[in-house]
Amino acid sequence: MSSTPKPTELRIGSPKAFNGSYENAIPWLNSVMFYLAVNEEVYNTDAKKIAFALSYMTEGPALTWATTFRHKALIGSTIAMGTFAVFIANFKTAFEHHDVTSNAIAWLSTKRMVKKPRKDGRRDEYSPSLTEYMLKFMVFLVLLFYYITMNLDHIM
Repeated sequence: MSSTPKPTELRIGSPKAFNGSYENAIPWLNSVMFYLAVNEEVYNTDAKKIAFALSYMTEGPALTWATTFRHKALIGSTIAMGTFAVFIANFKTAFEHHDVTSNAIAWLSTKRMVKKPRKDGRRDEYSPSLTEYMLKFMVFLVLLFYYITMNLDHIM
C-alpha cells in the first residue's frame, strides 16, 4: 500500500507583511497570487488561499481588515470565508487606490531628485536615489496602465 507523497511548499519569494497602504496593495496582492500559483498543490482550496493571504496582513489597517474578515467568517456554526475571487474583490475595494490617475500625476509633477553634496569630496548623492525614483515611477506607470485597462469600457 503506497501513499501519495504530501506536496512540498516552495518557499520562494514569500510575500512581505502588508500594512494596508494603497501604494503597496496591488504589488502585495500580486506577490500573494504568484506565491499561491507556484504552490497550487499546497494551497488548493479557497479557504487555504484566503488563510494564507490573511496571515500576511499583520500591520496597520490591513490587520484591522483581516481581523474583521476572520470575525465575520467565524459567525455561526461553520467557517464561511467565501471564494478567493470574492476575497480579492473585497481586498481591492478596501485597499486599491481609487484615484490612481490623479495620484500618479501629482507624484510625477511634484517629485524631484534633490542633490545632496558630500563633504568628503566623493560624488554627490541624490534623494531619492535614481534607482528609487525610477522604481517609484515604474510603479505609478504600472498602476496607471492597470487602472486604464480595468476601466477601458468606462473611458471609451
